[in-house]
Formats: sequence, C-alpha cells, structure tokens
Amino acid sequence: MTPIILRAVLLGACATLAVPAALAQCAGVAAGQTEQNAAAELVSLVGRGETRPSGDAAWERAVQAQKLKGGADMRTLALSSAALLLADRTQIRMSANAQLRLCDTQPERSLLELIAGRLWARTKRSPANLQLQTPAALAVVRGTDWDVEVEGSGRTGSKIESGMIAAPPAAISTTIVSPSARITPSSDALKIPGSAEGTTTFRDLFFGEDFGQGIRAGHELKMFIPGGGSAPWFYPEQLDMPLEGKVVGGAGSMLGSGAVVAMDETTDAVAACLRLVRFFARESCGKCTPCREGTTWLERVLRRIIDGYGRPEDLGLLASVGDNISPGPYPNAAWEAEGLEAVPFPPRQTTICPLGPSAVAPITSALRRFRPEFEAYIAAAENNRPRLTVTADPPPADRVDGASAAGGAHV
Repeated sequence: MTPIILRAVLLGACATLAVPAALAQCAGVAAGQTEQNAAAELVSLVGRGETRPSGDAAWERAVQAQKLKGGADMRTLALSSAALLLADRTQIRMSANAQLRLCDTQPERSLLELIAGRLWARTKRSPANLQLQTPAALAVVRGTDWDVEVEGSGRTGSKIESGMIAAPPAAISTTIVSPSARITPSSDALKIPGSAEGTTTFRDLFFGEDFGQGIRAGHELKMFIPGGGSAPWFYPEQLDMPLEGKVVGGAGSMLGSGAVVAMDETTDAVAACLRLVRFFARESCGKCTPCREGTTWLERVLRRIIDGYGRPEDLGLLASVGDNISPGPYPNAAWEAEGLEAVPFPPRQTTICPLGPSAVAPITSALRRFRPEFEAYIAAAENNRPRLTVTADPPPADRVDGASAAGGAHV
C-alpha cells in the first residue's frame, strides 16, 4: 500500500506523517440519516456558490438559508465565500474555489470531505468529533478552532488553533497535531537550535537528546520566553510545565507564536529587555496614545539606564508607564522563593490592539525577577556621574582693604 503524506501545520510550522492511501475514500452517507434531516444550512453566501444533491448530479446555484442533505456537495466560485452551520453546530467557512462534500453530519458527529480549497471551522462542542477527509488522508479532528487547505496537488495543510488531529485507530494512533505536540522553534542559546515536534515539556525541548540537548557551552538556563517576544518570561522552575496553552496561560504567560527564546546566565536582562521593547516601539502604528507615547518612553528610559545615565526614579517610571499601557497586575510567573503567585494571562490593555501591552511583558518580567541588575546599572551611573564642585575663595586682601576704606562691602 503506497502511503500518502498528510502535512499538518500548526501556527505556521510544518510536520509530515505517512497515512495509508486507502483512507482517502469517502464513507458516504450514514444509513441512519433520513432525507428529512438537514446535514447543514447555508447561513451566508458572498458571491456565487453552487450545490448538488449528490456527486453525479448537475450543479445548481446556491441560495442563502438553503438546507443541504447528507451526500450533498457545496462549492464556491472565484471571489466568493460561504458559511455553513452543520447539524452538530459546527461553523464552517469556505474560501473561494473550495469544494466540500457533506458525507454525513449528525448531532453527535460529522464526516466531511474537502475536495479542494480552504475551509475554516469552529465548534463549541466539547469534545468535538469530526472526521475530515481530503485527497491526502482521512483524519479525526478534535478541536475548537482550525482550518484546512487542499492544494492543487492534493497535499493537505492544517492549522489547529486548539485541539488535535489524529488518524483513525484502525490505521494509526499517532497524534499528528495537538497542544502537546506543538511545532516549536527554539533559540540559539541551545546546543542545537531549530524546530522540535512532539515535545511535552519545556525541559524536553531544551534538554532532550532529540531536541535542544542542553544549554550551549555548559551554561545554565537563566530565563526563557515561551511564546515569542510578547510573552511574559518563564524561569527554570517552569521547565517541567507542559506545552499546553491553558496551562501556560494560567501560569502567567502564553505559547503565542511558539517561538521559544532561551537565555543563559550570561544574558544581560536589562539589555534583553531593551531589545524587545525597542522592537515594539518601532512597530507601534501610533494610533493609540498609550502605545505611541508609552513604548517610546519605555525605550528611552531603558536606553538611558544602559548608557549609564539611569536614575533611581527610573525604575518607578518604567512601572508607571507600563501600567498606563496595561493596567496591572500584569501577567507574571510564580516565584515561590519570594512568595509571589502567578498572575494569569492575558493582560489588560488601554489600547486597541495587544501590541502596546506586549511591550510591557519584558519590563514587568525583568523588573520582578532581575531588579538588582537594573539597580546595578543605576548605582554605577551614580558613582561614575561627574560632579561639579563649587568653592568660594576669599578675595585678595588689597581688594578687601580698598573696599573697607571706601566704606563699601565685598560680595
């Protein structure tokens, strides 16, 4: 049996898994479904769409609010899109030039076949139970937010925001994509940086023999960012945390883009903070005053500290500006040694989009955990700051005598 590759994509990263070609067969309409039961309703149609009751029937123009029976096909033409509501309350959105077959949809489960194009799906059912078939493979989807695209060659791309995709048990039980099988780019602080698939904890990602294999040059892990620059920092005590969105969010950060940045003990926390804040200050569109002014001030104050002109009040100024962008308490990891509990993600915001609060993440993380490093910069600035000494030398005696003889006063 020749295997066909199912390409699973999570947040932009890719993995491949061989799935038997025999699975790429539509199971057809379930025997228990009657003609009176609508498999789906066409709740929205932009442009032109077409439907047919079965695979050998002629295509007819689709109309909004149309009821579709099991076995029916729905397709969108160029510059068109459509939205379907399935019997199990799953919402389906079809992009242009997409074709979908409703093999079987019932309140307890759905079987769909995506022949071409792209669809996005969301369901409030927990757990979701949907089998999605493409020219590449048949997979079971258990998630709440995902999309799938079939390319012209038949290769299938899937993006799972939450939940998982797995092949049917009769074929293979391996999970393709799940919250604990995340495709995670890692940073250059590791001996072997790159992307890792199938990790279960951050410790696996950093120190596992199949992944990062430890911190380079024998250094120790100081802190790490679990989900890109906008995520609050984690520390060695969070290493055994699973790579699952809800767990990480409750612990005070997020998985975000999945770009994990590891920093060893040689990393300057203040300089790392400036590097991240500077990026967000440059990226601000300027529409929101707290973000436009706040991110710029955060960068300026950090630059002043790094350049040796920091003042003791700058630490309070950083916290105050950050609080104007994202009113506290800001999400942070627990610090058991200091008796500090985790503040769950997400942060509050006074801005339209999350870019402003993203700039606050490195500020609050670094100040909470590495405040002495900021204070060391400021202390060095105080010690090295030039001081102007003003002295008052006594006037010459002759000038004093002359002034006295004239009855005047010397000032």
